[in-house]
Amino acid sequence: MRGLAALALLLPLLALAACAGLREETTSPPLPPEAKPVGPAEVTPAPLPQPRPGLAISGEAPSGQGGSLPLEAASIDRKIIYNARLEMEVADVDRAAAEVQRLATALGGFLVSANVRDEGQGEERRRVAEVSVRVPTTAYADALAQLRQLASRLRSETAQSNDVTEEYADLQARLRNLRATEARYLELLAQARNVGEVLQVQDRLNAVRLEIERVQGRLNLLDRLTDMATITVRLEPPAAPAPQGPWHPGQAVADAWQALQAVLRALATAAIYMVIAGGWLAALLALALLAVRRWLLARGGA
Repeated sequence: MRGLAALALLLPLLALAACAGLREETTSPPLPPEAKPVGPAEVTPAPLPQPRPGLAISGEAPSGQGGSLPLEAASIDRKIIYNARLEMEVADVDRAAAEVQRLATALGGFLVSANVRDEGQGEERRRVAEVSVRVPTTAYADALAQLRQLASRLRSETAQSNDVTEEYADLQARLRNLRATEARYLELLAQARNVGEVLQVQDRLNAVRLEIERVQGRLNLLDRLTDMATITVRLEPPAAPAPQGPWHPGQAVADAWQALQAVLRALATAAIYMVIAGGWLAALLALALLAVRRWLLARGGA
């Protein structure tokens, strides 16, 4: 009995000792004050391999600049396209058309197109012209002022402008990137070891050069459009007034008689419609009255 009692007293002590051992194993000791927690290791990216060993060409063309350059408004002149259209009345259409061409040439411009023709038939036939010229943008306002002086009456004037500065800057940046890509492909072409590598690089190089030509063509077009303004002029003779002859009493009587005949014809036509349509209506109304009368008589007899 004494042994059992001693064993019962020792069991709780052994359990406490085991728990204490577990706490000592799972609890980390505190860090010293000068110790700092260690963060994730900083990994320095390795340099890209040179294309010499394998000439590996990815699906995207290499770029010398790494993307489009930002728009540098301070270093880029404004690129604006000017267009205007004038519709004028002139005494002599042929002479005015020649004067429009002369003014454009004198201001440093040139003729784009000229169309002089006759419109209408018979007495309404008249001479018209449509002339399109291009003048330097610096002489744009002066050209409009001189062209207005040619008109006896200015019917309408329409002027518009289109700012393409941002598009022009983007195209320039794209062209620089494409030329850098072209130079890179030329380097890869010089490092090619076999026919397969040469053909692969040459295919990419041809695509880049085609895009360079397209971008350069758009830049050249914008240069031409912004350096010269387009003015289109439509020339017409003054509208002829309606002819008014002397008053004749006989003509007035004839006009009055024709007007009276037209009124009589209208009245006769209306009377015919009334007779034809009114006869049917009268017959229907008579039948309706007869039916009502018989109904009333039958009801009264009942």
